[in-house]
Amino acid sequence: MERIPHVELLRAMATVGIFVFHLWSVVPLSAHGGLFGPVLARLPLLGTLGVIVFNLITGFVLSMPYLGPQHRRPLPTAPDFWRRRFSRICLHYYPALLLWTLLWIIAPAWIVRSEPDQSPLQVLQAFVTHLLFVHTLSASTFFAIVPAFWWLGLLAQFYLVFPWLVRVFVGQGPGWACLEMCVCSWVLWTGLIYVAQQDAGSRMAMVEYLAYFNLPVRLPEFAIGMWLASAWTRQWPIIGAPRQEAGQPPLIAVTLGPLLVGVVLFALLDPAVPARLASPFGHIYLVGWCVLGVLAVRRWSGAAWLGGGRPILQLAAASYSIYLLHQPLLGATERWLPGTFSPPTRFVVLLVAVGVLCYEVALVLDHLATRLARAWFGN
Repeated sequence: MERIPHVELLRAMATVGIFVFHLWSVVPLSAHGGLFGPVLARLPLLGTLGVIVFNLITGFVLSMPYLGPQHRRPLPTAPDFWRRRFSRICLHYYPALLLWTLLWIIAPAWIVRSEPDQSPLQVLQAFVTHLLFVHTLSASTFFAIVPAFWWLGLLAQFYLVFPWLVRVFVGQGPGWACLEMCVCSWVLWTGLIYVAQQDAGSRMAMVEYLAYFNLPVRLPEFAIGMWLASAWTRQWPIIGAPRQEAGQPPLIAVTLGPLLVGVVLFALLDPAVPARLASPFGHIYLVGWCVLGVLAVRRWSGAAWLGGGRPILQLAAASYSIYLLHQPLLGATERWLPGTFSPPTRFVVLLVAVGVLCYEVALVLDHLATRLARAWFGN
């Protein structure tokens, strides 16, 4: 599928947001650090929003050939879809996973490990769960090896259900399907939270915590992306009626209405309200902002020019490899950086130095994945 400049711009923005968030996690900056202190204190939010945007983009890109304006492809069969998608991500993921696992075992001083007391055998067990994409289902392997790899488990779950989800969208219509998935997932999450809160130390509390990083709790983000694919036309304004089939619910009423109302209400209140909201409402609030951000980029006339520029296209093309590599590189570099630098100085140095290093290493990983693809699958 041809690359859409607006999507490439969103992909690049999400990558930078996640990178800055993980940089902030190794070099935290104080909210009282001068003029930009309050802004720097909000940097962790960028990582959360970056993941949500990636989920929106994933649902959008996968659905565009089937739900988009041209409907160029027949609906996918599960085996064929799984073969194409898993081979696409594994050719990058497995080499990166092997690299960081070996470094975890033989050179622990070079990386910042989330579980420093784990034995080599435990690391190897976590390695196997990562290979099978089931590491997000257990607290013992969830943050093992590279914490950022949790997203690969969520992505694999979405791949597994996508062939059936797209048929639901076609059968029921994109508007109704998206609404039903959002309501069912978030109501289920609310019920799970209520049960877990009855006993904070129970097994259900851990189940509720892990549920946040798995389907079906995170399904609405992908589903909204799928709906966006069905409504993505050149004539579609930020607020208006896209191409709709007879009997489909209005766009604003069923898909963006609750999110828009929530954003307006919270905008009139204390900006710190979202941080105090209990799940799932705080997360829904953030999803609403991300959806509005995607719509704003779609509407912005300069997005096509900026997203079609060579720097953004190159960054977006390397975004997946950057995601796989950046967190350990940030941790290792910060550990070896002299402590005489002030936190703001270390932050800027790491932002530039590790950003460039991560991009160059990402190109190497992309090249390796391309060679593996040609060796295994031919041209």
